[in-house]
Amino acid sequence: MKDNNHKSYCKYKGVHGECNDYALAGGSFCFWHEAKIDKSKINIIEKLEKRAKTGIPMEGFILCKTNLQGINLHIGNKPCTLINSDLSRADLTGAHLYGVDLSGSNFLKANFTNANLNQTNLSGCNLLRSIFKNTRVEFINWGKCLQQELLIKTRHKPSKDLYREAEETARMLKKYLDSEQMHSASRYFFYKEMRMQRKQMKYMSLSRGFSWLVDFIIGYGEYPHRLLFFVFGFIVIFAGIFFYLGVNDAHNMISYNHNANVISNIHNFLTCLYFSIVTFTTLGYGDITPYSLSRVFACIEVIVGNLSLGLFVVLCLGKITK
Repeated sequence: MKDNNHKSYCKYKGVHGECNDYALAGGSFCFWHEAKIDKSKINIIEKLEKRAKTGIPMEGFILCKTNLQGINLHIGNKPCTLINSDLSRADLTGAHLYGVDLSGSNFLKANFTNANLNQTNLSGCNLLRSIFKNTRVEFINWGKCLQQELLIKTRHKPSKDLYREAEETARMLKKYLDSEQMHSASRYFFYKEMRMQRKQMKYMSLSRGFSWLVDFIIGYGEYPHRLLFFVFGFIVIFAGIFFYLGVNDAHNMISYNHNANVISNIHNFLTCLYFSIVTFTTLGYGDITPYSLSRVFACIEVIVGNLSLGLFVVLCLGKITK
């Protein structure tokens, strides 16, 4: 598209619409979106700060290998937007990026030493091998997915390289956040690390199945409340099994009876629920005993109950220690 001065506009189009900057002479893109320009040899700090002050969202900027040391993109009270851009290997040492929306950008091997990233939006970013040293990272919006995870979701057959990169990124962020005593965010990335590690295991293997089970029951130790839901669900399910197979109560069979009324069957189920609870917790009052095949399930419930209660104590101690 051309204006009245016969100048063409940049052909870049993103989520905020078309770019309103003029294309370079003889080209299709503006300075910011032209990949053929080596911006690493140009001092663009002042130019980028001036562009940010316009308040127009910046999207898809190609700034790989640029020197952005000490740049200030915190413009007034309105957060600056620099999304879906390529800042791979950019030097952001000492950069002031407070509150900046950087979502979807590529920060492969970018240097954030001494940078201020407080309250920035880093959701969907590629942070593989980025350098974090004395970096301020309070209240960052890390998002639900790393860039590698988003790519995995868009592919029918994702490569193991993406899982490996996501695992490496999560491990790096976990270590740095731990060193900054930010344990809540650190646990979030530890969970991601373990999930990405599981995805690389052989499909339908025992190790992958066990890893999934640990995730399902306790979230790799980072979500202990899952264990409570597992325990309650396990107790109710086994109460249903005992209700179907039957248990002994003073030589009387307690089980589902299709000839009995609803109230009577509810009472029998609650009795089986009581038996399931005392079996799981290994209280063993002895007033109700398993019958026939229900003995096998009672043994299973005792074993799972002992393991679950021990695991719950370990998890609680771990959380208190942290």
